[in-house]
Amino acid sequence: MIKLRRIGSIGGIVCALFLTTGTRAGLIYFDNFSEFPPDSVLTQTNYPPPLGAAAEIDTNENSGENSTTATATNLFGTTWLLFAAGTPPYQARYQGTPTLTPITQVVTESFTLWIPSTQSTNSIGGLGVNVLSTNLQPFGGGVTNFQDQPLVFINDGGQIIVFTNTPSPQSLIQIGSWPTLAGTAMTNTLVLDYPAGTFSFSVNGSVLTNMPIPSFFTNFFDVARLLVTENIPDSSLGNTFAVGNVTLSTPTPSTNQDVSAYVVASKSQLFSQSSATTVTLLTTGFFFLADADGAASNAMLAATDLTPGGSNLVLSSNDPSEDTFKFQQLFTTKAAMDAAFPTGMYTMSFVTVDDGTLASALNLPADDYPNPPKVSNYSAAQVIDPSNDFTLVWGAFTNGTTNDAISVEIDDQQNNTVTNSPAVGEPGELDGTVTNFVIAANTLTANAAYTGILRFIKISTRTTNAVAGALGIAGYSEETQFSLIAAGTTVCAFAISPTNTILTAAGGAGIVNVTAPNGCPWTATNNDSFITITSGASGSGNGSVHYSVAANTNAADLSGSLTIAGQTFAVSESGTGTSSGCTFTLSKTNILLTAKGGAKNVSFKAKGANCSWIAVSNDPFITITAGASGTGNGKVNFTVPGNTNTTPLSGTITIAGKTFTVNQAAGGCTFKLSPATGKLKSSGGSATVKVTPNLSDCAWTAITTDSFITIESGSSGTGKGIVAYTVPANTTTNPVTGTIVIGGQTFTVIQAGIK
Repeated sequence: MIKLRRIGSIGGIVCALFLTTGTRAGLIYFDNFSEFPPDSVLTQTNYPPPLGAAAEIDTNENSGENSTTATATNLFGTTWLLFAAGTPPYQARYQGTPTLTPITQVVTESFTLWIPSTQSTNSIGGLGVNVLSTNLQPFGGGVTNFQDQPLVFINDGGQIIVFTNTPSPQSLIQIGSWPTLAGTAMTNTLVLDYPAGTFSFSVNGSVLTNMPIPSFFTNFFDVARLLVTENIPDSSLGNTFAVGNVTLSTPTPSTNQDVSAYVVASKSQLFSQSSATTVTLLTTGFFFLADADGAASNAMLAATDLTPGGSNLVLSSNDPSEDTFKFQQLFTTKAAMDAAFPTGMYTMSFVTVDDGTLASALNLPADDYPNPPKVSNYSAAQVIDPSNDFTLVWGAFTNGTTNDAISVEIDDQQNNTVTNSPAVGEPGELDGTVTNFVIAANTLTANAAYTGILRFIKISTRTTNAVAGALGIAGYSEETQFSLIAAGTTVCAFAISPTNTILTAAGGAGIVNVTAPNGCPWTATNNDSFITITSGASGSGNGSVHYSVAANTNAADLSGSLTIAGQTFAVSESGTGTSSGCTFTLSKTNILLTAKGGAKNVSFKAKGANCSWIAVSNDPFITITAGASGTGNGKVNFTVPGNTNTTPLSGTITIAGKTFTVNQAAGGCTFKLSPATGKLKSSGGSATVKVTPNLSDCAWTAITTDSFITIESGSSGTGKGIVAYTVPANTTTNPVTGTIVIGGQTFTVIQAGIK
């Protein structure tokens, strides 16, 4: 059973954590102080310790030194334990019954610390990270830790100090400082690697030291504690400290793995593909990467990489809850990258929760770059149908083998990854012989642009032995970025042919053909009782509707309709009266229009008494604007829009049973952009492009795949229009070039670099 005694508390905090046996594994102690409501005063009755340990909170330490009251506070939205400054001298600590079992494991003590500010240089107090061992004498009469001194001391003046291996007199080494972290929550980790005989201390994931455990410690582990002391007989009252999330742990006896994969050194060249044939090296086209992946969140505490030149690279993590640490650097020349990161042995070290401090040394050999990747179906990737699977295809990885790797990543315009291939070492990874990757249906969003990243990775060194169970690699890679564009969603546009029929009084039957995109449903209904739909009352995509018209026994003509796929099919049937003896003569039977179209008319004469008639357009590009029906002589007005097709058009209007043909010359859309290119200063800003088509009916869109260009307005239009765009400041000395595709025309944007 764990026995725990809390003795006093003074201008700081104290927590002592200890093992009951040297072989116990896993989490030994955890306290986030959540059991304390804010502002409650802690006593031995309202502080039940976890794990069934016995605890005691006293107002004075046994030696008679003063202490202050421990108070709970919710400084950061969660409850912490706070000790405020009191009357000096103060001292407070947790004390535990020692064990006589030697420790042969890695012991990790971690805690979160808050200090409001530094104190004057006259203040000699602070927080000691103290590890107590015993000389096997009885606890009451023996000397714990020989001199009862901390291993790491965080003093009031802002220094972080470690004690050297000299027992007496004491020699101290400053390993870091904390003033820039005042008023923030600092995550601190002490790792005691008894098998290796070393210890390390880190703050917020940055390892400050890794050195031998001092000789005044034995491997008979008693208690790890946080000790606050303020032994100042003059006017200084020391500092205030708060602590939370205190843990003490040793590795589990299972094969728990903290490191899953790592890259000790990777040198890359970066390219951009802007057409089906062109792959261009980027301005900052050289890239060095070191990477370490933990097996789970918070499994890895820190990582560093020692280069052949002796530089120790500190890998960082953007989010402590993530399991990836990285170091990366861009260069404008290969020579600069090679000078900073030469070939040779790279040694990566990992500070982990369960496995202690691990290291792996891998060799980066002489240059062995693969060929630059190039997407083979680049043009098809600019018009992807997002509702279907799309297979991205690339040219072969020259001399690529199953030991090598290929990766694919597709990002949206906010740099969020929407799909990617499995990482190196993961199930399903793409080896160096693969030439395609499938983007699953509905992964991309219609009318959206994406950036693709295709990497060829030449793995020079691959091992799983240096760090047990973890894949370690070193090598070279080539990376190409390219655009992908998801086309718009399917628009269900319907057309019927013919659009009308004229029958004698005897009636008859007919067929109306429906044209529609695949998957677009439609229905057909009759609007008049003398018309009957005999088949094809509904359908999807292309289809046909069969109908019949009953005989007209009345003297007057009949007019009716069907509604098919939202379109009107007109039915005219003669009656048995005088109208059936009428004849009609058109002033002309056809007309030829230019590609621009326009408004025209055709007149006709009727012979007979009470001669009624109707006029119906049989083609969607012809619109009757006046004269759709009447009696006697008449005139039909109609309009034809500009022909945006590259082939001629031909259609008809049925007027009083007579056919009038409308022919239109071939057109097609071309666009003129003004200015021809956009040139901006390094400070960035806004600019516009004027779009002028040859036909007023020509529709166009404006799309860019370059992240530094933002289209503010005019992303689409019909006829004349203006595209407005903005460019941020260019903080490099190199010019930046990008493009906007407007109506199929490429508009180039060039931004100067700073001088």
